[in-house]
Amino acid sequence: MLRIIGEQLTKVSAERPKLKTPINISIDVKTKGLSKQDFFVGGEKKQGMNFEFAFNASYNKIKAITIEGSVFFVGDKKELDDLEKAWKKKKVNEEVIIPLLNRAWQLASLQAMVMADKLKLPQPIRIPQFVAKKK
Repeated sequence: MLRIIGEQLTKVSAERPKLKTPINISIDVKTKGLSKQDFFVGGEKKQGMNFEFAFNASYNKIKAITIEGSVFFVGDKKELDDLEKAWKKKKVNEEVIIPLLNRAWQLASLQAMVMADKLKLPQPIRIPQFVAKKK
């Protein structure tokens, strides 16, 4: 079973574009690569992989926030070999790719929210809010 063991940001870039209303915000997360890598987990060496991603938040089609990073995971040799073959054929099982994309999304969106706040941009991701009950 594949298990996520960590992550790392490798690039954080943000700039405030000149914005005109209405403001349309679009977000995308793309896979950049997958490579085998060994990790030390609990004092022992384990086989794993490095899943690279890129997150972009665009305001009126102008890329304003870019975040790149990696999600690290481990698994047994057969799983990793099968995943590497499937990746090359662009046929990765949803059970594998969805948790990786979700972790990349979580990591990058939190950072994007901080960057948007610092640049006084509208939040790229809608934050849940409390609302009064309707009478």
